[in-house]
Amino acid sequence: MAFDFKKEYKEFYLPKERPEIVTVPRANYAAVRGQGDPNAPDGAYQQAIAVLYAVAYTIKMSKKGDHRIDGYYDFVVPPLEGFWWQEGVDGVDYGNKAGFQWYAVIRLPDFVTGADFAWAGKPAARSAWTAPARSSSPWTRVFASRSFMWVPSTTSPGPWR
Repeated sequence: MAFDFKKEYKEFYLPKERPEIVTVPRANYAAVRGQGDPNAPDGAYQQAIAVLYAVAYTIKMSKKGDHRIDGYYDFVVPPLEGFWWQEGVDGVDYGNKAGFQWYAVIRLPDFVTGADFAWAGKPAARSAWTAPARSSSPWTRVFASRSFMWVPSTTSPGPWR
């Protein structure tokens, strides 16, 4: 039976009746940082989602190919998560969706190493992501709580919000 993050970590993936603060443990994520209107057809957010799912499913389906990942176990690809903000805005200005800054993320199993991610990210970057012209590589590695996220950056690198 495939490992399901939503079932194993209900406290993070199922809503409660009342909001509460939870402490999220260290974990691996594939992440894309960007900005802009999430509803724009073929926009940065749409490309980000395509890349995240391409990476996650490449890792998930590696069991059927030649690439072997040490410690691999079958898993259900977790849901898309996001962190959103707008610079210089108190609250949210829905009339200015182009001003949204965001991270879109999908959790990855702990067995995924940087080398495994680089392997999975190459075809995803070629097929689903249009790298900014100023970038020599669409992937940037950032560290959060000693776990890793790989971030194809559509904006200049900045602090975690």
